[in-house]
Amino acid sequence: MAAGNNRADVLDACTRLRFRERRNLLQLQRIFRFGGICYPQWDSLFRELLFGACENTQDSHLQQQNVSGAEIGQQAFKSCKKLISVEIPESVTKIGNGAFDYSGLSSVNIPNSVTIIENNAFSSTQLTSIRIPGNATQWERAFAGCSKLTTVIIESGIKKIEKGAFANCTGLTSVSIPNSVTVISESAFSSCTALTSIDIPNSVTEISSTAFSGCKSLIHISIPEKITGIGTSAFSDCTALSSITFPSTLTGIGDNCFEGCTGLTTVDIPATVSYIGHTSFKDCTKLTSVSIPDGVTGIIGREAFSGCVKLSSITIPQNLEGVRANAFSGCLNLKSVTWNARDCSFSRDNVFPTSVITSFTFGDNVEKIPEGICEDMEKLTSVTIPESVTSIGKEAFKNCTELTSVVWKARKCANFSNSAYSPQFNTCPNITSFTFGENVEKIPAYLCSGITQISEISIPESVTYMGRAAFKECPGITSVRWNARTCTDFTSAENSAGFNTCPNITAFAFGENVEKIPAYLCFGMERLTEIILPQKTTTLGNGVFKNCIGLQSISIPLSTTTIGADAFNDCMALTSVIWNARWCSDFTSSPFNASPNIASFTFGEGVERIPAFLCRRLEAIDEITLPEGATYIGAEAFSGCSGVTVVNLGNSLTNIGSKAFYGCGLSTVSIPMSLTSIGAEAFGDCVRLKSVIWDARNCSDFATSFPETVTAFTFGKNVRLIPSGICQDMALIDSISIPSTVTHIGDFAFYGCDGLERIISSASIPPTISETTFEDYTTKLYVPIGSKTRYHEADYWSNFTDLRNDGASYTIVLSTDIEKGSVSGGGLYEDGEIVRISATPKVGYLFARWSDGNTENPRKITVESELSLTAEFTAVCRLSVLSNDATMGTVKGSGEYAESTIVILSALPNEGFQFARWNDGSTENPRPMTVMDDTELTAEFLPLHSLSVAADNTTTGIVEGSGEYAEGTVVILSALPNEGFQFARWNDGSTENPRPVTVMEDTELTAEFLPLHSLSVTADATTDIVEGSGEYAEGTVVILSALPNEGFQFARWNDGNTENPRPVTVMEDTELTAEFETGSHRLSVRSGNEDMGNVTALLTATPNTGYQFIHWNDGDISNPRTIAISENIDLIAKFEAKATNTDAISNDNERISVIGRTLYVENGGKTYRIYNTIGQLVYTGNDSEVSLSNPGIYTVCTGNRTQKIMIR
Repeated sequence: MAAGNNRADVLDACTRLRFRERRNLLQLQRIFRFGGICYPQWDSLFRELLFGACENTQDSHLQQQNVSGAEIGQQAFKSCKKLISVEIPESVTKIGNGAFDYSGLSSVNIPNSVTIIENNAFSSTQLTSIRIPGNATQWERAFAGCSKLTTVIIESGIKKIEKGAFANCTGLTSVSIPNSVTVISESAFSSCTALTSIDIPNSVTEISSTAFSGCKSLIHISIPEKITGIGTSAFSDCTALSSITFPSTLTGIGDNCFEGCTGLTTVDIPATVSYIGHTSFKDCTKLTSVSIPDGVTGIIGREAFSGCVKLSSITIPQNLEGVRANAFSGCLNLKSVTWNARDCSFSRDNVFPTSVITSFTFGDNVEKIPEGICEDMEKLTSVTIPESVTSIGKEAFKNCTELTSVVWKARKCANFSNSAYSPQFNTCPNITSFTFGENVEKIPAYLCSGITQISEISIPESVTYMGRAAFKECPGITSVRWNARTCTDFTSAENSAGFNTCPNITAFAFGENVEKIPAYLCFGMERLTEIILPQKTTTLGNGVFKNCIGLQSISIPLSTTTIGADAFNDCMALTSVIWNARWCSDFTSSPFNASPNIASFTFGEGVERIPAFLCRRLEAIDEITLPEGATYIGAEAFSGCSGVTVVNLGNSLTNIGSKAFYGCGLSTVSIPMSLTSIGAEAFGDCVRLKSVIWDARNCSDFATSFPETVTAFTFGKNVRLIPSGICQDMALIDSISIPSTVTHIGDFAFYGCDGLERIISSASIPPTISETTFEDYTTKLYVPIGSKTRYHEADYWSNFTDLRNDGASYTIVLSTDIEKGSVSGGGLYEDGEIVRISATPKVGYLFARWSDGNTENPRKITVESELSLTAEFTAVCRLSVLSNDATMGTVKGSGEYAESTIVILSALPNEGFQFARWNDGSTENPRPMTVMDDTELTAEFLPLHSLSVAADNTTTGIVEGSGEYAEGTVVILSALPNEGFQFARWNDGSTENPRPVTVMEDTELTAEFLPLHSLSVTADATTDIVEGSGEYAEGTVVILSALPNEGFQFARWNDGNTENPRPVTVMEDTELTAEFETGSHRLSVRSGNEDMGNVTALLTATPNTGYQFIHWNDGDISNPRTIAISENIDLIAKFEAKATNTDAISNDNERISVIGRTLYVENGGKTYRIYNTIGQLVYTGNDSEVSLSNPGIYTVCTGNRTQKIMIR
């Protein structure tokens, strides 16, 4: 063929070949040679014509004949179903894309010259074996889908098994991979379902994604040592895979890597792995064991082991950094989890199958327990928190409903900010045991808050810190064992452990090694009745037992050195305190404040120091006894202990602080010889203190310490120094004895002792004093015999004007009338001695005086010379003062008195009563009375009654007369209207003002006032007059009268009314004008000549409507009237308004009518009442006629009705 032949020529030649020598394919070589050149591509047209039509063609031999650089073109033999064998010449270097795809090719020899086998070159053919030349560098998906391929020879030199090279080769059972291969590409053997084993050489460094995915017969796989990561889904759905050998170099297991490997039973993950991918072992349904060593870091991916239904336990390694959502979800037999992760992030989205896990163990190196890690694990019954834990995420154990036991070993776990951010053990309703490990140092805030079923709590010795509200609202706790040796204080009751909100704690025991009990620990535990403090306790914090209102007794141990403020404040039931603290520091206020019932306060034998303010204001204590070793009493230690009457200070005391016993109830006190210092007002305000015994040998530090109530101050025989001011201003002391041992008396020691009568000094040598040691140098001074001269010469002693020798004696002689009484106290006494004499009267007599005029009895006398006295008595006069009624009042003054004694009598009324008079008519009270004989007087009391008067409105007027008055008192009440108002009546109807009222009971009266209104009435002509103008109270009915002058008559009022007289009810300021008109005319009728005849006239007076004729002005009442006219006559007809008759008939035939100013009542003789305009009763009775003289409106009240009438 010539080179220029066209496609038609080729087709023609191929057609001819079919029918002549188509079996001899050597002829085909000639056809494809054009001018000695072989086409680099075989057109699909030749494939169709030459092989598709050549049904019997079974093989093809492509030989190199003077040809180089040939390739088999794309899809050259695609779908040639009858093509079963091809021999490819050595000249071919490339087999194109899909060259034999879907052909019937069952065998082929690929020469070593081939370096490129493109996609799908032999895919889906009938090949049973294949050899890959070592020079091939590109052969992706070359044999994919060759379902009959059973043998593959990959020659050495191949570095990479290409992507999808043997995908879906379902008949492939084994593959030998040479050591030259370093990469197994994506899907290289995917879905090779018959592949049972494959040896991957150590040269392989990479297994890509889906490389062996779906190899359902693959039983074992060994990953070479150089592999560091396994690609995504590399072995997914290898359902027969039962074991995997991972290299020690592996760092990551890709996502979905072994997903669906349902035959896999165990997995040992190397320690080098840092990533276990998402769903990497998902649905490995036979997997029973997974080993993840502690070296594994990184994360366990989402759903990594999800659906591993036979996995019963899992251990999370300590270096793991994170566990993602659903990592173990659906592991329906996962009963046990061991969590060793030191600090691992944790997704709360169903990481574990919470409904099946029964055991969750935290490893010894866990530092952080993630948020929500065990949430909703409803079958978990116990949990142990290891020592290493430093923080726990919120809700870590939320809703673990079957959790009954918690062992807490965390040494220093961080606080939780509130209960919502705690592990939420409070949502685990069945926790009955919460145990702390022996090395726990810190109990976090809110740890056990709200756990309701715990009954006992034991705090270990190691605890040094407890967070706020750690045990808040744990109502089941009844007993607490506190062993913490030195726990830090809580800052306030609100920030305490919360035991005060556990209402059922009845026992709180302290371990024997507890040294410090933190502030507010037991605050508010109301049911505690007893506390035993360990002997090693040195510190009690502020408010530690405050408000323990049931605590009855407490014993403070010897070792205690510090007690905080208010430690026992408000312990209302506390009655007994035993104080053994040897050397406790001072307080600024008593630790027993507001514990008022402490009646016993006992000090132990080892106590050396009594702290300041210790017992301040414990008023129920009656006795204080200090041990022999006590040397110090702090300021105000017993201040305000008003019930203390006895104090025993021991023999070792050296210091008494200021106000130490201020306000105590002592009557006597003895100061020991050892005392060297006593503070200001140490015994100040001890108002009952009368006697002081002072044995202090050398007390030089002294402030004014004793009250002025002291009457006896005794100095012991060993006193050498009497301090300055010791008895200053003690005005009740009458005698001072200075022991012979005294060498010095300080300034003002006895200054201001105004009652001092004598000073007895037993010192032969005068002690040194200053000018101010004594104030009154006229006091008698007794000195030892033989020392008088020395005292006369000594500084300031010489100022005494009455210096006497101690030891002289005198006689006191007493006498009396033995018929009237007796005397005692006479005898022989030493000079200066104070003697008590008394006179005792017999029955019927009283002591009057001594013969020297003195009336004191008994009487003190200072013996200075011989003395004779006679007691005088007088007869008794009895004065009896009584009350007329003891419930009304009492009286004072009864008794027996000497004749002429003036006695003040007092009558004291009880509440609600008042003294009236004595039965002898005297009203003096108090009343002086000179008793001259036996007398009896009675005070008369009367009940007090309240009289309350008020105005109905304070703007209208005021009233006077309110007060409390004795029964029968007449009080004048006054109602005083304000300007513009007028008194109307009292509320009981009385109009009297001023008004006398006799008070017989509690009474209330109200004055009623009415406003005043102006009524102005005038005439329209100056010749006429009207009556009725003035100011009237509101509601007053005023009768207006219009009086015409001669020649006029009333016509009407300016408002049209024609009544005259006219009643007007005044309700506001009103002006009315009466209008008049000419009222009569002269008619002169006479005879022209009387001699000739007379004239008569018929006169008729015709009243207008509403009026009636009364009479003529000459008195005649005839109408009509005939008169004879014989002279000039002036006649005037008089009219008046008709009377208004009010008739009303009730159903019982009562009738009320008015004619003129007479009222007619027909009611069968029954009683009725009539009230005027202002409500005053003007008539009561049963008369049938009543004349009412004053015009106005009246009210008639009969038995059945009330009727208003008007009288004009």
